[in-house]
Amino acid sequence: MEKYQDHINWYYATTLVRHFMQQCRARENPEAIFREAFEVFFRQGNVEALSGMRVAAKAGHMEAAYLVGLLVFFEST
Repeated sequence: MEKYQDHINWYYATTLVRHFMQQCRARENPEAIFREAFEVFFRQGNVEALSGMRVAAKAGHMEAAYLVGLLVFFEST
């Protein structure tokens, strides 16, 4: 999934694209989990999405690990 550039229209796309994204998340694809958590956390302001970023980070997603680290750092200051 990493080779597909993230685009805001993916979240409001056709049924086939939404189904593809759901299947990626269902199979615990770290990139799909990160993208969804990123969207929910930053666009909707839902702090609970941080748990999704942690899951992606533990699965080896580098951007998720970086963001989780930054957010935990700023939370503790």
